[in-house]
Amino acid sequence: MAGSQAELQVRKAEAYQIAETKKREAEAAVLEAQNRAMARAALADAERVEAERRAELEAPAKAQKAKTIVEAEADAQRIRIDARRKAAANFVRLEARPRDSTKSSRRRGKVCVRSSTPAAAHSRRFNC
Repeated sequence: MAGSQAELQVRKAEAYQIAETKKREAEAAVLEAQNRAMARAALADAERVEAERRAELEAPAKAQKAKTIVEAEADAQRIRIDARRKAAANFVRLEARPRDSTKSSRRRGKVCVRSSTPAAAHSRRFNC
């Protein structure tokens, strides 16, 4: 009976050792899973912080760009309006100007002659 008692104690010790090994392996697996989860959380947090910083820098730049575009479009519109106004004023001024028939009759009597000087020939001016 002493031999069977010793054998029983050996089996109990082996079972205890196997159970303890499995328990430690399970604890290590849980700890590893926790560490992986913490690493993923830290990466996500770092990405969030980076996105916030980028947004803090990009937002004013985007706003300034939009403001510059709006100002440029407004300036272009002002220039177009001013050009139309000047063109309309010139048209009204030219239409309102009296037509003098004596000017045209005086010119009809003259003959236009091309100047023979090199400077005048270069500039394509005519003497009338």
